[in-house]
Order: sequence, then structure tokens, then C-alpha cells
Amino acid sequence: MAVPQRVIAEGLSWLGIAQDNSTTRDGGAARHFSIKSGWSSSYPETTGYIVATLLDGRFDPEPAISIERAIRMLDWLTSIQFDDGGFQGGMVDQQPRVPVTFNTGQILIGLSAGATIDPAYERAMVRAADWLVATQDSDGCWRKFATPFAKKDEKKPTKRTFLSAFFAAHARNPHRGYQSAGLKQVDWALTKQKAKRLARQLLFI
Repeated sequence: MAVPQRVIAEGLSWLGIAQDNSTTRDGGAARHFSIKSGWSSSYPETTGYIVATLLDGRFDPEPAISIERAIRMLDWLTSIQFDDGGFQGGMVDQQPRVPVTFNTGQILIGLSAGATIDPAYERAMVRAADWLVATQDSDGCWRKFATPFAKKDEKKPTKRTFLSAFFAAHARNPHRGYQSAGLKQVDWALTKQKAKRLARQLLFI
């Protein structure tokens, strides 16, 4: 096996170990491993986009195993989705359990990938994407549902979270406003980029 393929195989194997050793034993992947305390409980956010990695299949020496693992993760994620469509921040056993924009967007990546294999995951994807559209501010930013486990600030989660997930959801549901919401986020992020560029220029006048 060539070096890049071996690295991919080892990475996928480690993700499986993280799933199998989560202290909550629920199908999700552990947030971390500590040499002091061992494995943690499951982390919805990272489990969400791990799903997309497992379903990708490229250079995967055992794709059937990865698909089975992804389904277990998706089943767990759909079981903890809030009624309004959002997902919590932090580890699954952390308090408070409240819907968080960033985490919901990351999980939307996995749900969008899962939508290609089961209608149940597409329904969960639609609920999550609808919640994100409904909670977006008029200028394209999300401010109302920040995580309680990190410093509060305006984030620009465009590259992976909202762009890839929203546009994948739009491809399957083109009339629900997902593309418009994604583009509004891009437009808002660009205003921040321009402001920073202007500030740098002023420093050298």
C-alpha cells in the first residue's frame, strides 16, 4: 500500500477507535483522548462531519465498514436532534444542552452526506437547514445561538460548515432558501475581509 493510502487507512481506523471507545457508547465519536483521563464522551459536532469522511469512500480499503460506522453515527445524531432542528454544542453529556449554530452547521455536513443513502437522514438535514435559515440575521451573520462553551464573538464559518452543507442541501431541496442563506453568509464574511484590508492599509499610510 502506498504511503498516502496507508495514512488514509490509519486515519479511518483511528476514527473507528474513537467511536468504539466513546465513554457514552452511543454510536458517536469521542471528542478526544487524554493520556491522563482516557477517552471522552461523544461529540456531536465532529461526529457530524466525520460521517461525510466515512461515506466519501475514496482510497478506503474497507468501505463497507466505514458505511456501517457512518450509519451508526447518523442514527445517533438524528436521535439527539432538537425538535426545532438544531443541535447542541459541546459533548453530549455537557450542560446546558441548547441549540448552537456552529455545531448544527457542522452536523449538517454529515446529514447532507447521509441524505444520499436514507430518506430519514434527508428529513433530519432539512430540519437542521431550515433552523439555520430561520435563525440567520438579515445581514447573513448568525449571532443568536452561540455555543456556551467558548468565547462569544462573530464567527465567519463559511469555508466548510455553511457553504458545503447548505449548497449540498440546496442540490436536493432547491426551493427552501438554502442557497440564498449560504450566499448571504458569504457576502457578510466579505464585508469583514474588506474591513480588515482597509485597516491594514491605514496602518501604512
